[in-house]
Amino acid sequence: MPHPVWLFDVEGRLAYCNEHWHAYFGPALAVAIGEEWHHVLHPDEAGEVVRRWETALTRGEPHQFACRLRRADGAFRWHQVSTVPLRDPTGAITHWYGVNTDVHALHEGAAKLEQSRHELQTIADHLPAIVSRFDRDLRHVFINSTIERVTGRSRTEFIGKTNRDLGMPEDKCDQWDAALRGVFATGQPASLTFEFPSPDGQRHFVNHIVPERGPDGTIEHALAVVTDVTELERTQHQLALALEQSRKATVAREQVLSLVSHDLKNPLATVMLAVGNLERQLQRGGPVDPNRVSQVLGRVLSQSQRMRRMIDELLDVAWLQSGEALALERRATDLVALVHTLVEEEQRATSLHRFEVDAVLPTVTGRWDAHRIERVVANLISNAIKYSPNGGRVRCEVKVEPSDAGAWAVLRVCDQGIGISHADIGRVFEWYGRGENARRSGIRGTGIGLASARSIVEQHGAPSPSPASRATARPSR
Repeated sequence: MPHPVWLFDVEGRLAYCNEHWHAYFGPALAVAIGEEWHHVLHPDEAGEVVRRWETALTRGEPHQFACRLRRADGAFRWHQVSTVPLRDPTGAITHWYGVNTDVHALHEGAAKLEQSRHELQTIADHLPAIVSRFDRDLRHVFINSTIERVTGRSRTEFIGKTNRDLGMPEDKCDQWDAALRGVFATGQPASLTFEFPSPDGQRHFVNHIVPERGPDGTIEHALAVVTDVTELERTQHQLALALEQSRKATVAREQVLSLVSHDLKNPLATVMLAVGNLERQLQRGGPVDPNRVSQVLGRVLSQSQRMRRMIDELLDVAWLQSGEALALERRATDLVALVHTLVEEEQRATSLHRFEVDAVLPTVTGRWDAHRIERVVANLISNAIKYSPNGGRVRCEVKVEPSDAGAWAVLRVCDQGIGISHADIGRVFEWYGRGENARRSGIRGTGIGLASARSIVEQHGAPSPSPASRATARPSR
């Protein structure tokens, strides 16, 4: 027999050993083992081996154990030690027969295999995807720890169980089972998408399944790699929305440029016509009516101020959309006087509308940027006219409201026009945003007036104006 074979008596003395025993331990050590046999044991296993050997002696039963034995050259090698008691006709143990089988290569191979398995498990456990292996009965034979983060369940619960055993919804089980069976039947990879609840809400997954073949080429397992694509889908959705908003903004800006160009031409044409008529009258050399000249100059001044407001608004829009704050030129400004001035200008331009100014105080003064507050007021009043094409009353209320932060000047402009639907309340204060009823009515607009007004009011430190044509700012105290 090509293994060390030995025979000990009940006193622990070596009674016999074959040549392989001598070859392994060496002549001197082979003889000494009979009395101090534990000296050939590796220190890491010596205590346990002695304990188990004494238990075997006490019970008188065959026994097997693995341990490292010191070779003649001092090296330790793993052996499987098998011992059997030999009995006399009365049943008394007379000797112990043993065989040492060298399993060092097998043990080292198993250790390397375990190390490789551990390394692969560590790698798999740190992957963001769920990695699972299924046998031909669709049972989990491996799964990484990512499943615990996704489901909140221990991965040990999955081993040896099918998805149905684990309580997966029936429709998901049907989907998975069909894909797995298809891989085993055809040997071709498969993919599927599905949703599944997790501790932090509904998640979206993509599953790629590939066959695993054995040495003979047959498919032994199916490997599934499940990737959570929830954030990716959200990002793609947000990107799609951003692209669509960008497209709409581009279209809106083009429309704004067209409308602004058109709107600038109107007051410019009025100015040119008035100045041209006056010039022709002067060229004829006839008498000049001072009242007529005053009217022409008043119209020129009014239209010039209108163009100035439009140009200033475009410059502010560009500045605000770049994310920069406006450089406000604050000075004492009377909101009541400002409203009266703009109402008088607009009243001269329309006969369909009737303006009313209701101010609870004769003056409401604050330190504001007069030109920009003027633009806010003008925007609200011009909107009241534009979006009430059939005319009617336009009421401008100026009052002071107390608040925890102090007193606020409040301007409210109310008209009898088409109004703003509830669905459009948030949209009308966004850049290039307009109400759907305004679009359907065919009333021209740029969609920048209220957005600009909102920004100006906010940069004065006041709350955002509401869609009820209401602007708020803090007056001086």
